[in-house]
Amino acid sequence: MVNDSTPEFLTLYYIPLSPHSILELNDVRCVSNSDGISLYLRRDKVDKKSEEAMFVSTDRVRLAGIVRFEVLNEKFIVICGVLEMSNGNGFTGR
Repeated sequence: MVNDSTPEFLTLYYIPLSPHSILELNDVRCVSNSDGISLYLRRDKVDKKSEEAMFVSTDRVRLAGIVRFEVLNEKFIVICGVLEMSNGNGFTGR
């Protein structure tokens, strides 16, 4: 439900799952043995009728390999998953 308690910001974490995974945030490479990178997603639009909220970021993230992602509202995970390069032309999620 989208209402006045919908957060202004969410936190997006990318965590490498392989030592061969590559993560960059705004052209700065994350070291392979780190806990990953995080960035803020700002609430941009709210549509109370359709109960949808859109969160955006102007940060640029580049990745290769297998990377876990988590979107958090404070300490609570809203959504999580794994991004992995497919053998085709795009990404496939698990």
